[in-house]
This record gives sequence, structure tokens and C-alpha cells, in this order.
Amino acid sequence: MAPVPKVVHRANQLLAALEPEDLAFLEPDLEVMDLPKGEVLYEAGGAIRPSYFPHNCIVGHVNIMEDGRFVEVASFGCEGLFGLLSVIVSRESFGRYSVQIGGTASRISLDKMQAAINTRPKLRLLILTYNE
Repeated sequence: MAPVPKVVHRANQLLAALEPEDLAFLEPDLEVMDLPKGEVLYEAGGAIRPSYFPHNCIVGHVNIMEDGRFVEVASFGCEGLFGLLSVIVSRESFGRYSVQIGGTASRISLDKMQAAINTRPKLRLLILTYNE
């Protein structure tokens, strides 16, 4: 993953829905990344460090069964984020997350995202509503 030159974070609908002051709070810690098709962002049981807000890419979350087969349980695109819910439980990925359609995304460290959720009530409500 290589950093990408300046792209607007508001290409992600969840970031676009934030109050301007909440986005301003996050923006110094958001980094735009190029996510090529096929890249695995998290492995099942692996540590989760950043959360991602996709712009124009699609990321699939698959669970891998003991016999090696897998089933897709979720897809993430420009409407939201991924890599945050697992953190509440264990900081380990519930499955494999891989890029199905390449593009860009804003990413932020989990520590910075948790700090924002803990200190910004409107941001917290928006994130919790999305996760619900």
C-alpha cells in the first residue's frame, strides 16, 4: 500500500456526513491510501491497527471455514468504514478483508479513531448508527 497524493476524504459518505468540526478533528490523522485489487488488509485472527473509510473501492469480509471454503459476510464501499467493530471485542480480525475492486480509502489508526469516538459525541453517534 502506497500513500496517494491528496484526495478529498469526503469521497466517503460517512466522512461526508460528519459535522465540519468533527471532520476537522479527524483530518490531520487521516491518510489516503491506494488499495489495489486483491490486497489483503486483515487476516482472520490477525491484529487490526487502522480503520478504513473507502472512497471508490470495495472491500469484502470473508470467513474461512476449517475445510478451506469461504463465505463472504459483508462488503464495504464508500458508504461507511471497516476495521472498527472488531476492536471493541479483541483488536483481532473476525475474518479476512480483501480488496475486491481497487481504489482509494482514507485510513486512521485505531487509537486515533477511538480517541475521536470518546471525545466527539456527534461523531460517536454517527459511527454507532452506521454500525447498527
